[in-house]
Amino acid sequence: MADKKLEETHLISDVKLPNDEKSLKAIINEANGQIPVWEGGVFIPLAFLVLGIALIGTAYQNFQIGKMMTMVILGALAILLFIILIRTMIRRRIPYMVLTPEGLETTVFKTPVPWRGITDFQINSSKSNSMNIAVDMEFLIDDKFLPEENTKCRGGSYYDTAKKKLMISGFNFRLETNRDKLINELDKYRNAAIARHKLEMKKYK
Repeated sequence: MADKKLEETHLISDVKLPNDEKSLKAIINEANGQIPVWEGGVFIPLAFLVLGIALIGTAYQNFQIGKMMTMVILGALAILLFIILIRTMIRRRIPYMVLTPEGLETTVFKTPVPWRGITDFQINSSKSNSMNIAVDMEFLIDDKFLPEENTKCRGGSYYDTAKKKLMISGFNFRLETNRDKLINELDKYRNAAIARHKLEMKKYK
């Protein structure tokens, strides 16, 4: 059970990087492309579909024996499940986020969140994708780096002004991504941004 969820923090203040130019450049070169992070998994959508079909079948049986109220309730539940299923499949056409050298790109903000502005993050999910029924990601953002918000964004993604956190949620990751791999990539890109900043500061000394 200890491995089921990971709620540990990743504070930027805990990041320790070398000071020599060669090592800093090596860290920067490790994060030089774009990595989209997609929602995935088939279990939850399939469960919605199967349960919705079962409810429709049961509703029809109740209609045949004259139980109209039961039929209406079961039919309404089936419609609700199908709506959730459709919204989920539409949402999956847009990635959770895209990791870029410039920052963390999401639909919540008009521009990427600079990596040095993400002071902490948490990836709350199971280590194995097969065990996931929900994925919750939180990014604590320094006000100085906060981009302008979009009026519309991906379902399950928003900025919590009270907590000063970017919140992103879904059901699972695609097979090419899991919790530990995502954490490693987030650390790599943020470290690269910190290393780039350190090199820039060295030029002005």
